Amino acid sequence: MFYELKTGNLKLDDVYLKEVTLKTEDGEAVAHDTYFLSACYDESLKELGFARVETSEFPTYDDDTQEIEEVKELDEVNNIYKISYRVVSKSLESLKELKAEEINAKRDEVINAGVSFKGKVFQSAERDRNLLSAAISLYSLNNNIPPNFVWIAKDNTRVPMNLEDLIGLASLMALNVNENTLKARALKDRIEAAASTDELALIVWE
Repeated sequence: MFYELKTGNLKLDDVYLKEVTLKTEDGEAVAHDTYFLSACYDESLKELGFARVETSEFPTYDDDTQEIEEVKELDEVNNIYKISYRVVSKSLESLKELKAEEINAKRDEVINAGVSFKGKVFQSAERDRNLLSAAISLYSLNNNIPPNFVWIAKDNTRVPMNLEDLIGLASLMALNVNENTLKARALKDRIEAAASTDELALIVWE
């Protein structure tokens, strides 16, 4: 890999075609000289407008609290373009964003984990709640429900339900959503107010 001094771009291949003008009987013609950059001496490489590239080893780091900064520097004396990396601590604002995402993920996990009703756990993801709401709306129109009606539990067992049971299950799901949404909001308010990384680390979903 080579660094093009004029444009600041990196050249990944080894072949460079230098445009030259040849004088012919008919005037001038454009041709190209072919150079293999890796075979060029340093002075020739510089005359062609390139510098060699040196890349340091990529460091290990803690993805939760640190990030990598790429450092690029041209050593004009030795005609070497150096690419190195340094590990820096993430900013407090970046850590706050990650913590808020963590809280959101935990909120969704708990909401979707299911609710217990009539001795069984029922799926409670958004699609399950929507399906339940649609069933309640349909059967509430004439205040009736089909004979031997059942709702499938998380373990795939068929649980007999009447309209009152469906409404009770839906109420539990709504309560579950509301409680955990409020819990997440309270934690995210603490995240926004945190003044240090130590303070931020104490905010966890329990």
